Amino acid sequence: MGCSKRSSSAASSLPEDPLVEILSRVPGKSLCRFKCVSKAWYGLIADLLRRKKLPETLEGFFFVAAATIPAVPMTRATATTSNVKAYGYFADVLGRSVRPVESCFPFLSEARVPGIENIRLLHHCNGLLLFGYIQEPDKSLNYIVSNPATQQWVAVPSSDGKRSSLTHGTLSSLIFDPAVSSHFHLVQIKDEEDMPVQVYSSKSGVWTCVGREWKPEWECDDLYIAPGPCGAYVNGMLYVVLYGGMDWIAEMDVEGNTRKTIRVPLREEYEEEGEFWPCTDYVGQSQGRLHCIYHADQSYPEELPPEKQSYELFIWVLEDVETQQWVLKDTVSFSHLFGKRICDIFSDYNVVAIHPYHNLVYLVQHCNRKLISYNMDTKEVRHLCTLAHGYRGITPYVPCFSELSKLEI
Repeated sequence: MGCSKRSSSAASSLPEDPLVEILSRVPGKSLCRFKCVSKAWYGLIADLLRRKKLPETLEGFFFVAAATIPAVPMTRATATTSNVKAYGYFADVLGRSVRPVESCFPFLSEARVPGIENIRLLHHCNGLLLFGYIQEPDKSLNYIVSNPATQQWVAVPSSDGKRSSLTHGTLSSLIFDPAVSSHFHLVQIKDEEDMPVQVYSSKSGVWTCVGREWKPEWECDDLYIAPGPCGAYVNGMLYVVLYGGMDWIAEMDVEGNTRKTIRVPLREEYEEEGEFWPCTDYVGQSQGRLHCIYHADQSYPEELPPEKQSYELFIWVLEDVETQQWVLKDTVSFSHLFGKRICDIFSDYNVVAIHPYHNLVYLVQHCNRKLISYNMDTKEVRHLCTLAHGYRGITPYVPCFSELSKLEI
């Protein structure tokens, strides 16, 4: 007991600024254990984690295997075999021999929730993962929100108890900012005639139906919810892709209210040509700004052979939200990314992430299941790993070690 008191006294006597500098060099997972040293350390470390003063990085990617394939832990190079019942994989992009986090989501086995066998990884936000599953017998869409770093999780009930689908017709986005609150929100948009929007708050524990006053903004182009990207959370706002005659992006707050619609950017020369149609692949946050990545559906003559057709990814950054000023950050050809085209160029890949702090884009090519990175600064393309099994959702992982409200182990 005396030793504990002396340690506590010594820790509390350290100047805060040097102590913060020292603690910032400790890995977050280890740092969490130091909170038990003293009340002073507990408060200081909790505050650092909450205000995101500690450096965090993209550690890898989680993905959930296809329903017919038993999921097992994954190494950096490829997947191994195992008899352990598991639901997920983790692809480590940092090349460590020991995985930084448990990849098999053991809490899913412990949850014992009907229908969880067909769970799908839907979205992520600042270290939290959003899973969806169809619950019997009403076929309603239910959710689980998890923090892999702390092994905390919570079940979120269906918004309306009505029949739904995991594969189409419903967009589900997770909103969480540990620098603002320890609570999270879910925004659910159904691709129905009146575009119903429901918002769940972990603070209140209930779903709220949002008014329809925002829908007229979308009707001019007969827009509908994009089936791919689930949205990006940037500076307190959720950005959702809308498909139509031209792609748009809706800016929504955490209550699900649409603030504005933003047109997907085009180069001036393409605006004039009129035969360049952007097909949005991904929207995401990097370095505090919204990024939009798309390819173009260009009209090439049928007689032109594929090897003479040039296709590119366009990477844009929204410099000013109010004026909707986009800046073209980079372009990269499909041939540079994937080499010789041996698959369907439009349906054979997914942009799965943009690095939150660096100019890196991550993609998966379906025909060979390769996860690759593209460096916008050096133009280098790197093969990170091969996804040895089918997958139903892949998401980047940046750990969050904050203690969260309404998440129970």
